Amino acid sequence: SPQFLPAGTAGQTARNNGSSWLATSNLYNDGSRIGIGTTSPGSMLEIKSASGTADIEINASAGDNAVLRLNKNGTSNYSTLRFKNSGTVNWDLGMQGSDRFKLQYVPTNTTIMDVDNTTRNIGFLTNDFTESVNIGGSLGVLGAAFTKGSNAGYQFYDRTTNAYGGWNWYADAGKANLFRYG
Repeated sequence: SPQFLPAGTAGQTARNNGSSWLATSNLYNDGSRIGIGTTSPGSMLEIKSASGTADIEINASAGDNAVLRLNKNGTSNYSTLRFKNSGTVNWDLGMQGSDRFKLQYVPTNTTIMDVDNTTRNIGFLTNDFTESVNIGGSLGVLGAAFTKGSNAGYQFYDRTTNAYGGWNWYADAGKANLFRYG
């Protein structure tokens, strides 16, 4: 005998439980957005867990690739993974605007890491791409730190407990100079 789809409400989808068709809102379609676990999707696809982890797994067979592609068209668009906490955007990671790859702290509009699309040079807290790696601040290395000094040299600080002072290295009149201060 023919089986007819069940009556449902707007947005519900039908599924078969093995013996009959059921109308359900677990997969919800309002005509332009899809909700899994929600009847009010705020994006083209929204997945919401009533409890526990809401996760997506892309599982490839042995020898195959598992790929998540974010494809944008044009240089003014974004292709970004956006990280939120309680609905508030905190971090963006991806291509933004002119195809530079960025890690950005959104609440203060601070670019933490920026990769230049042309040179592939990296800037941390700076968009200066003159060197392979550029740092707009101090760099801590195994208990020591150095910064570019005001006299176009580099200052190395001793950051051990109870330490004071450091070393200043700079070039002047064709000579390399290193002296301790503090």
